[in-house]
Amino acid sequence: MAQWALVKMDDYNSTLSRGGVVEWVTPKNDLTADIVFPKESLPNYRKFEVNDDVKIGWIYKDKTQEFVNSNISSN
Repeated sequence: MAQWALVKMDDYNSTLSRGGVVEWVTPKNDLTADIVFPKESLPNYRKFEVNDDVKIGWIYKDKTQEFVNSNISSN
């Protein structure tokens, strides 16, 4: 795992989901990540350590705790 992902979490009260959507990614060694990801000022966001293949727009699935490409159909 070599990068951070900033995930905008779903509003649980209206969706009953604890998942979210990746809105930003940065290399794990990027020192600005702590400035961009201050927990106290971003209550609806979470920072995750993710694999290099995770991109902006991917979905964080709450039940499986996986990141999936939102552009690939499971059908």
